[in-house]
Amino acid sequence: MTSKLLLLLLFPVALFSQELKITGTIKDNQNRGIESASVLVLDDSENTLAFTFSEENGTFTIAFEKPTHNTITIVVSGLGYAKKEIKVDCSSKKKPNSIFYTRRKIRIS
Repeated sequence: MTSKLLLLLLFPVALFSQELKITGTIKDNQNRGIESASVLVLDDSENTLAFTFSEENGTFTIAFEKPTHNTITIVVSGLGYAKKEIKVDCSSKKKPNSIFYTRRKIRIS
């Protein structure tokens, strides 16, 4: 009896969990894909929801469970490039699919 009750309690949780998937391309200012850039997805409390690296041509796919709040932050960083943060509203139909970011300025003193 207790095992059946546990199954009934866990089943609705599985029905309400929703997975989001974001695909995109990370490009430099000359429109070339950037390989091995890290892509991090954070919730409103800056907890990590997912993490991946871009492919050789700059493309990435990242899947994660829908956060309790509708806003996430995508953080992109790579060696020699400035870190870029993009806020995304998960309830919106429009999502960024190309992320352009620039080389980091290095100052030697």
